[in-house]
Amino acid sequence: MNRERFVCKTEKESVEINYYISNGKKSKNEDYFEAIRNHWSVEVSNHVRDVTFKEDDLKTKQKPVSKVFASLRTLTIKLLGFIKPKNMVAQLELFSDKFQVLLYWLREINFI
Repeated sequence: MNRERFVCKTEKESVEINYYISNGKKSKNEDYFEAIRNHWSVEVSNHVRDVTFKEDDLKTKQKPVSKVFASLRTLTIKLLGFIKPKNMVAQLELFSDKFQVLLYWLREINFI
């Protein structure tokens, strides 16, 4: 599979050839493409959780606490998906600095 990407920061394009192994039938190429796309969307989500929310830095021995924080991170990511900020960290900082802006936005999307 050929994969093209464009890095906005450096304005560089690259083309890669990726190889995948499957035991499926050759006639179902669309299923493969969808599976690959889904895989990369999961990787992007993991990157956001690790880099933006520093998920790996939270250490707890209590499973319920980990589950609650993971759920809150997921909820936050889904809510931010409504506005698609260019910089998620900057958006989170704005919300933490100006709580009224956060409340206004949550009302706008009918969350509260």
